[in-house]
Amino acid sequence: MSEFVKKPDTKPYEFNLTLKITDMNQFLNDLKTLVKTHCKTILFIVLVIWLMTSYTDIKAGIIDAWNGK
Repeated sequence: MSEFVKKPDTKPYEFNLTLKITDMNQFLNDLKTLVKTHCKTILFIVLVIWLMTSYTDIKAGIIDAWNGK
């Protein structure tokens, strides 16, 4: 028979959020690599979002074109 392993009593709202430092360093290295390789795409997306929020005429024109007006 298998042994019964008693788990510690934890409440459903308790989370274990321990991260190893090496995992965080790897995440930061991956993030730097992502930004280096895709900086033009990220810049383009930021530019489009800025244009959409800053100029309501551009936004209205895109929406009208999308709706086929």
